[in-house]
Parts: sequence; C-alpha cells; structure tokens
Amino acid sequence: RHAIVREGGGIRVWYDDYTTIDWIHDYVKERVRVRKIHSVKGVRGYFMKAFDSFQGWFLVFLIGVITAYVAGAVDLAVEWGSGLKEGYCSTDVFKNKSFCCYNSSNTEADQSCNEWVTWSQVFYKDSWWFNYFTYVFVAFCFAVCAAILVKYNSLYATPSLKSSSRSRSGNFNGKKERKSYAAGSGIPEVKTILSGFVIRGFLGVRTLWVKSLTLAMVVTAGMTLGKEGPFVHIACCIGNILSRMFNKYNKNEGKRREILSASAAAGVSVAFAAPIGGVLFSLEEIIDPFGTGKIVMFQVSYDNDWHVFESVSFIILGVLGGVFGAILSKLIALYTKYVRNGTWLKDHPITEVGIVVIITATVNFLTKHTRVPAGIFIPSLLIGACTGRMLGLAVQWLTLTYPDFPIFTSVCDPYKVNDCVNPGVYAMVGAAACLAGVTRMTVSLTVIMFELTGALTYILPIMTAIMIAKWVADGIVKHGLYDLLISLNDHPFLDSKAEYITTAATVDLIQRDTEVIDINQRNTIFDLKTKLNKIVNRGHSDDGFPVVDGTLLVGYIAANELEHALKHVDELPESTECQFGKTEFEISIPNGHDHEHKITNFTAYTDLAPLTVSKNASLEVVLELFKKLGLRYVCVVNCGHYVGVIHKKQLLELNIVVGETW
Repeated sequence: RHAIVREGGGIRVWYDDYTTIDWIHDYVKERVRVRKIHSVKGVRGYFMKAFDSFQGWFLVFLIGVITAYVAGAVDLAVEWGSGLKEGYCSTDVFKNKSFCCYNSSNTEADQSCNEWVTWSQVFYKDSWWFNYFTYVFVAFCFAVCAAILVKYNSLYATPSLKSSSRSRSGNFNGKKERKSYAAGSGIPEVKTILSGFVIRGFLGVRTLWVKSLTLAMVVTAGMTLGKEGPFVHIACCIGNILSRMFNKYNKNEGKRREILSASAAAGVSVAFAAPIGGVLFSLEEIIDPFGTGKIVMFQVSYDNDWHVFESVSFIILGVLGGVFGAILSKLIALYTKYVRNGTWLKDHPITEVGIVVIITATVNFLTKHTRVPAGIFIPSLLIGACTGRMLGLAVQWLTLTYPDFPIFTSVCDPYKVNDCVNPGVYAMVGAAACLAGVTRMTVSLTVIMFELTGALTYILPIMTAIMIAKWVADGIVKHGLYDLLISLNDHPFLDSKAEYITTAATVDLIQRDTEVIDINQRNTIFDLKTKLNKIVNRGHSDDGFPVVDGTLLVGYIAANELEHALKHVDELPESTECQFGKTEFEISIPNGHDHEHKITNFTAYTDLAPLTVSKNASLEVVLELFKKLGLRYVCVVNCGHYVGVIHKKQLLELNIVVGETW
C-alpha cells in the first residue's frame, strides 16, 4: 500500500445557473482566507492585510466613477437624440435645441434662434403633417432598433422556477430558455441575485452595453420609460464586471454580493443625481449637471416652517399615496400577467414596441408636457405632487377664509396669514407618499427626497407620510410592485423580512427520494457520475447527496461540489473508489491480481457537519433558518438517523402553489 497526497484540490468557485448560493459555505471560505492572511507575520503580513483592505475601497471608488460616467453618457445621448425628432443644430450637430439656442445674456434658451433647423425647413415641407410624420418616424426608428437589439442579444438560460417545479414530476427536457436580460428595469432580478441566487449573464458585459445603448434609445424615442431602474441594473453590471479584478470577490459569491449592493446604491445615486459619496459629489460640483449652480435636482427653499395642525393633512396624503400605490402596483401586475404574458404580445415584443411608440409619439407631439421620461418613479412623484398641491391649496384657502379659527390663530402670524400654509410643501410630501405606496421604500426614500430637494426642515412630514403610505398599501396589496414582478417572472426569491403564514408542516416539504452516498458501500467514480447525471437531468443541479453510515447522517456533499471533485480525478479510471470522511490521500491497494485497487478521497469537498433539524420541528423554525441564515438546504433527521432533505427551492415552489396563503 502506498499513499500520494492529492494536489490541485480545493473548494469549488462557481455556482451553476439559477441555483442558490451557500451563504454559510462562502462565509466560512472567506474567514479561512482572512485567517491565512493574518497568520503571515512581519512587514509582508502588514502589506498583505493593507492590500486586502484596500481592494474593497478601491473597487467601490472605481464603480462609482464608471457608473457616474456611464449615466452621464446616457443622459447626454438622450438630450441629443430627443432633439433629432424635431431637427438639428446647424452650428454643431451634436448640440440639442437647448444648448444650440442658449442665450448667455439671459441664461435661457432662445426659442426664436436661427441656429436650430427643423426637418420641415430641410425638406422645404413646412407643414404640420410633415413635422408630425418626421417626429413619429424618428421615435419609431429609435424604439424599434432598441427592441431588436434587446431581442437578438438574448442569452440561453436555465428555465424559470415554474419550469423547475414541473421537472419534479420528470418532465424536464434539459433545454434552456432564451431570455432577454437587457429587457425591463432589472430591479426584480437584481433583488433576486442579492438574495442569493445565481442568474448567469444577467450582469455580464453583453447585458451592460446592450442595456446602456438601448436605454438611451428608448428614452430618446419618448416612450414612457424611466431611467431609475435601468441605472441600478447598469451599475450592478459594472460592479459585477469590476469585481473580477480581485479573487477576494471573484471567487466568493457571498462577498461579491457586498459589491453588488454598493453598486445598486451607486445606481440609485446617479438616477436621482443625489450627492452620495465623495466621487459623485465632486463630479456634480465640477460639471454642474443641471446648469443651475446647485447640486440637487429640485432645490426647495421655503422660508416658513410647517405647523402641527398640518399633520392631519400629511396623514391624509399618506393614506392617499398608499391607496394609489397599491392600485397601481396591482394594475401593472395584472397587465403583465394577462395582457403582455397572456396574449400574442408575448411572442411579438418588437410589434408591441412599435405600436406603443407610435401612440406615445403622437401624444408627445400634440402636447409638450408629456415629453419627460416616465416609468415608475417620475409619474408617481408627479401624481403625488399634484394631489398634495391640491390638498395644500385647500388648506391654504381655509386659513385665508377663516383666519380667526382657533387652530389657525394659535400658530399663524396675523400679519403674514398668506404665508401660513405653503402648498409646495404638500406637493413634496404627496410625491414621497405616492412613491412609497408603489415601491414600499421607507428610509431610503426619505433620504432620496432630502437629496432631491435639499429640504431638511420637512423630513418629519415626509417620514410620516411615507410610513403611513406603506402601511396602507401593505394592507391593500401585500407586496410592492417589484416583489409582484419577481413573482410574475418566476424568480426564486425568499424575502428575509416577510412574514409567511401556512398550514403546511415540515414533513410535507421533506424530499425523501434523494439518492444518498453510503460510506459502507463501494462508491466508484462511475457510480458517482451516474448519480450526478440523474439529478442534473431532472433539473436539480443545486441539490446534493447526503452521506450516511447505514442510516446515520455523517455528512453532505452538494452536486456542484461533487462535480468539481470529479473533474480533479478525470485522469483516474472510473473504477476508482471514492471515500468520504477519511484522510486526504489518494491510495492504491494491490488486489492480488497484479492490478491496483485505486482509492481517492473526497473528504475536502464534503460538509461533515451539515445543519440538521428534527422531523418534528415546526415549519416556522425551518423558514427562519432559511431566511435568517441564508441556507441552501437543511437535512432532516430523527435521533440522528437520516430522514430526508429540504431545499430552498422547495419552499419557493410551495409558495407558488399556495400563493397568497403564505
């Protein structure tokens, strides 16, 4: 008998597409890496620790800079392309109408400048119909070209969660679906990825350039689409690509999601032009992005403070914002489910875009007030602001009509009764409440509103309206818009903050037909490959194999861990026996017939202490384990004897089945 130390081994790096990551595994792997760095003494160890700390800060800095420049490029392209629907600048073709006709003497765009040439002047067709045709035609070209780019730059990906659940009955055919990852806002998918699921290609280079280019094109076309959600997606693409620079993040999916979270924050920052972080703040100070000399998008400079009696009005705005947000979210979800995904439009997205852009361009041509980008954020803010201002005007009318009313006389200056109530404050509060009802954001939305307006005085009314709007909206429709879209798109997402209510029991979720690896039996490379192929062909690539000693559970090896281990022994014959839970050696034993009985060890790839629960444990406890610890699986035992396994996807599949009863 002789032993050879196995070289080239290690812990797996990559996860399969549309599988959940193992947070605990990645956390342990990171702690082992950090412990090795801190074990190095002397000057070399000092520089290693300094460089390790430097990586995260440098990466976040780089993401902020590049995201800001990409967002700036998109904004410039939109401003330039939007003018092409009406004409071009004769002095500089790359200037839009505002800059072409900019009059430095009064710092306003001169509406009667000769430098701007309309298409009717170019073709000597000075008619209303010709201007209308060229406006719609240019918008149509931009929108349809963007739709073609998105559709034909799609990627083949793992089927959705519902397809995976159908595979439980054996109907999985192994084929992948073609998905356009650059379509939509991207926020539902980003939330799913941050929760611990892998969607390969969604944050890749191809998605980045297609998303950036087509975002500029569709907004230029004047379609009712917003830039806020896509900017978050673009920023996460940048963060994912740049994280490959350092193995610390490239080879650890858990650590990578820390960078993706920071990237999402950068996307929100550039979307609202909020001065978050030194990089973005300095850029905004230098380039003066709004041409106003201010670093906020909508500066508010009210001199008077708000009064206690106005709290009732702010509460009303919160209720109205919650009702509107809940209704809008539900209507969008119903349209997506029954119209976009339930009719012929599902298979003809380019036709849908063409029809929508013709209608949108016609409306925009008839009225200039409808030509700002729309989407979710801006319309919600606008509707809430209009509602709030109407209520503010009503309260102001009351103070002017009944100035001697006790509530008003106690707080309003009799010599400045006109300034007692400012409708603009109500507009700001109403805008925040309406957006909170749609997105269910709370703290982040409060900060965004402050950064948008610079009005720190009105933070308390804004916070009050936002919280009430969220409570009301949650009472009408349980989930916000993005959570509804996650469910409609079949993305596997288990909300760590949500409360789940179900009548199911733990035993109902136990997967009892999972093949096991018994250490008392001879497990050859051929046998393990056969078992691995079975679960992969069934669509269970994120499953694994419990390792048992008879009926006692002694370990667990994930399918991708086993696949990684088998790749390291490709040079060995398939008759080689694989051991689990032994020493880390490759052993050759003569069998008496002048042939060697080879044995290789897979202990390094095996979890020898898998997390277990009793089969009698309540389902609420199991849910909390998955939500709070980010588990990928949990083994079910009965007094140490193996019973079965519960996988995270099974919880999500049950969620699909029982729907709102959760």
